[in-house]
Amino acid sequence: EFLAKWRGTQSPIPKGHSVQFVCVTFCGVFLSLIVVTQLDLLLQERAEWKDDSLFALIASMAALSVMLFSSPTSPLVQPRSVLGGHIMAVTCAIAVDWLLPFMAKWILIAVVPALVVGLMALSGLVHPPAVACAIIYINGDDLIKNAGWMFLAAPVLLDCAVMLLAALLINNASRQRIYPLYW
Repeated sequence: EFLAKWRGTQSPIPKGHSVQFVCVTFCGVFLSLIVVTQLDLLLQERAEWKDDSLFALIASMAALSVMLFSSPTSPLVQPRSVLGGHIMAVTCAIAVDWLLPFMAKWILIAVVPALVVGLMALSGLVHPPAVACAIIYINGDDLIKNAGWMFLAAPVLLDCAVMLLAALLINNASRQRIYPLYW
């Protein structure tokens, strides 16, 4: 029975989207990441904190932009999951890093996402890019680690706010889309 599950079900294979859907998705991903990238450059040029530049661009935001614009009706990208998932994931990562400084990084890279996914599942705030954010913090260099709790504010929540605003504006500009389904 276990191996029989590997065959999958008779569910239909998803089809591609219309050209209009793809164009809106392209514009959403492109424009949201352009804004975050420009914000990142602005922060690096003008602001300093703890002897290191502030920054806005983290790789997990590319995954968030893909989800926001290619699957705007998914429960995984509704605002409560985006914000709640990121707050939960980064708080957990920073707290575990602070509480267990003696633990090997390779163990933390497995422990933190496991804890975060469990908390997300319990709370109903599952959001995969937030788990990636937790790994970015745990595996981070001095720039990320020196930010400490500020990492939650900027780049994480700052990026989430920019991405959610872009999703609201761009997804709702299309007659075929509605975002969000709920707050």
